[in-house]
Amino acid sequence: MIALLVLASQASATTYLVKFCFTYDVAYADADSSFGDDYVTTDTTYPARGARAKVTENITSTVKWDDFVEDDTPDPGCTDTLTLDSTRSYDIKVKSYAQVNGNTMWVYTDDTLASIYATGPGTYAPTASGTVNISTPGGTEQWNIANAIGHAMWRRDGGMTGETFNFANEAGPNGTEYIRGDAGDPDDDFVYVSSGGNDNKYMIVHEFGHLVAAQANDGGPPDNDDGGVSYYDADEEECFSLGIDEESHSMNSKEYQGAASWEGIAHYYAAVAFNDTTESDCVFVCYKDTDWDLDELYESSQEEAEFAVSCEDGPTVAPDDAYMNSYCSGTFANRSTEYDWLRFFWDLDTDQALTYSTVLSIWDAADPDDWTFTGIVAHNHDDLYPCNPTPTYPMDRLRCGANLLGKLTQWDAEDAENGVEH
Repeated sequence: MIALLVLASQASATTYLVKFCFTYDVAYADADSSFGDDYVTTDTTYPARGARAKVTENITSTVKWDDFVEDDTPDPGCTDTLTLDSTRSYDIKVKSYAQVNGNTMWVYTDDTLASIYATGPGTYAPTASGTVNISTPGGTEQWNIANAIGHAMWRRDGGMTGETFNFANEAGPNGTEYIRGDAGDPDDDFVYVSSGGNDNKYMIVHEFGHLVAAQANDGGPPDNDDGGVSYYDADEEECFSLGIDEESHSMNSKEYQGAASWEGIAHYYAAVAFNDTTESDCVFVCYKDTDWDLDELYESSQEEAEFAVSCEDGPTVAPDDAYMNSYCSGTFANRSTEYDWLRFFWDLDTDQALTYSTVLSIWDAADPDDWTFTGIVAHNHDDLYPCNPTPTYPMDRLRCGANLLGKLTQWDAEDAENGVEH
């Protein structure tokens, strides 16, 4: 009798061909179709591009899939088609790291590299062939991060491959919310994203942009305490947004060129991640309250959800001209604003047809890792010849990098208009 039962069970087994497609169910404070940007404009589900997934047969522990899902069309977020048994159940998991355009991005619980996140539908039993759609829990912070960085790397990889980017879902050292850890090797660096920013796609990708720029320069900037690309105190001169002092910074604060360009190139990465560069408009959703006309009233306020600003035409309170030249006073030499650099990089991309990869190559050629805290370079660089004499300021070094790559004409066509030529 027992043998007959076994034979009957075997006879009823059916083979199904199943493809699993994973999505991130996100909730961002800055996903709003009224802002005018082009990507991730509503809170919904988005393909889990390149995410690591695992499908395991429960009874036998046979692994049917343990790999990165597709990162691009036609099936972003999907496994291959798997052959499953109708008499078996399967454990399905998607994990918080992904490989997109050949680069790997991890979202850890903290900076100890101890743990990543994994989620799934529990036990799955196939009942038919076809596609099974599986989404992460809605609006969960780690999946907000994973979606933003996966989308950004899909949009623009900067010409890099084989790089590693680490994110920690926690506040950074000293309780700071957004800080790029600096361990010497960018592969060991972290972007910390705490509860104040893990629902903000522009903030997440801005910080990601810092890490991408550091990778492009094979070592990044000096450390965050006194490095030229992170030193914002421009002689305590007035041109700071309401509530921002000389020890901090905002998009419209006057800063040393090293700091302004360092923030600007990260703003630019977020801009190209969420705006289509084939269109004339560009929206950047500010993640800090900003007093654009310096009248001690916020024009950009997250509390009132009115913090989108154009990275093509300028803020609504400013002319289509360099922000620093229009609103700031005092010393301009070796000074600029993050906002002017954002618009400058965007114009290089859209008006001068320099790709994000080319901009990163110029950044690399300028060697920002040896700018000092006041923005003066630490030593001469023969590799920037024929610029003569070798420049001592970041703007000049960047311009020489453009010259080295044969892009000086395009650079000079945009720098004065955007106020970064000082």
